[in-house]
Amino acid sequence: MKLKLLKKTALLFITTTLASLVQPATAQDCHCQDNVKFVINKIEANYSGFTDKVTASNQQRYNALKDSLLSASITEKDFASSSCVNLIQKYIAFFKDRHMYTYQYKQPPAIHPDTIRKQFSSWPKVSYTKASFIKYLQTKPKPLEGIWTIADESYSVGLIYDKGAYTAFIIKADSLYWMPGQVKFKIPAKPTEKAEYYLRNHSIESVAINFKTPEKTVMETGAYGIWYKTDLKTGKAISNWKPLNAQLSSQIVSFTQLNNKTNVLTIKNFDSHYRKTIDSVITANAVLLGKTDNLIIDVRGNGGGADISYRPLKKYLYTNPYRIIGVDYWCSPDNVEKWNLLTKDMDFPKESRKNFKTYADSMAVHIGGYWSPFAEIIEEKMDTVLTFPKKIAVLMDGNCGSTTEQFLLDPVSNSTKVVKMGQHSAGILDYASLHSIPMPCGYLEIDYATAKSRRIKMGKGIDNKGIQPDITLDATVDWIDYARKYLEK
Repeated sequence: MKLKLLKKTALLFITTTLASLVQPATAQDCHCQDNVKFVINKIEANYSGFTDKVTASNQQRYNALKDSLLSASITEKDFASSSCVNLIQKYIAFFKDRHMYTYQYKQPPAIHPDTIRKQFSSWPKVSYTKASFIKYLQTKPKPLEGIWTIADESYSVGLIYDKGAYTAFIIKADSLYWMPGQVKFKIPAKPTEKAEYYLRNHSIESVAINFKTPEKTVMETGAYGIWYKTDLKTGKAISNWKPLNAQLSSQIVSFTQLNNKTNVLTIKNFDSHYRKTIDSVITANAVLLGKTDNLIIDVRGNGGGADISYRPLKKYLYTNPYRIIGVDYWCSPDNVEKWNLLTKDMDFPKESRKNFKTYADSMAVHIGGYWSPFAEIIEEKMDTVLTFPKKIAVLMDGNCGSTTEQFLLDPVSNSTKVVKMGQHSAGILDYASLHSIPMPCGYLEIDYATAKSRRIKMGKGIDNKGIQPDITLDATVDWIDYARKYLEK
């Protein structure tokens, strides 16, 4: 049955953009303070939430923080050191917005291994060796304490309880960016809090940890992989738990027919790069989707991307007209450049790229203020409600953020067919539509939001709270199996 979209004004939250064509300066010309100053100036000029986050009540504290970071950056000469990056992260932390972060977008060329090791030589460590830790584990360890190995076996860590939290320290890694004893991540004792997870370049991410077995011997860290607790004698995983359709688990999009009543569609990323793949998988399985009673849409670990990527799903979710809350874009020369760059991004269709040019041209005449192509409230209406699927379960967790939250808010939450299951989402959508700008020194970029949702002034913001599921699930159940049984009852 062909659907006609009556109103083509759906919001577009683009969270993966092209970096500006700024070339980093040479290492000889650069100091830590160059990057620190650059980040502060760019955030003050471009961040869509700046006037909300820096107000008369905290202006003095903000100025004091800037002064202290700039002062510290004078003595920290090495712009590539972890301590210099930490100064930038302290500045970012002030805004309490996980849509602002630093990212290593390019590997520095021809860096000697000793230089890399030196860069992270002062990283916090735990004093245990593998042998001494195994000896410690012969006593009375806490439930999570033990040796854990990531699924591809590239990392092994010791997980030890200390001062109300679990600390994971490196036992085996690449012996380059990570050395034995260095702290890889920290898990709070309270399961509702997120873990501090350090990436390859030692930058920090806040990550939701989900345990996949009742015994808590398998933990999932969203996009950062699945860790298995290992047997101390054999070194093998204690549990044989595997993700559904394990042979496809490394793919971004997969479709599985569980039985003649229920299908599962898994989407791990809504990045515009995967838009055509998502569309092709949905199109290839249109016959099954059009005659099967139930559908499970698994977006666990999906950190976002672009709204256009989930557009093919909307017709299966739609049950009645609904209203979408609009956004406003902060207009600055850098933010105008974001849209000009996107006009050349062939991951987007011609119609979208034409709209991007309109955005850039309109924002250019509103520099220093907000502008929006959208009405205050956007009406979303289709002329047909599909019979199948009859019931849909959407699986979500704490790593669902940005565009995935827009998906959960609009076509999902406004459908009478849908029940949301799992854990609350990440809560990083109120300030969105990211832009990335390379810093002048090194190979880091600063990522920040250019748009602000009108939810904020309505008192409906979700940042640092997330979207709540209708049914809460934890590690004591298999989420796919629970959803199947729920839909088929």
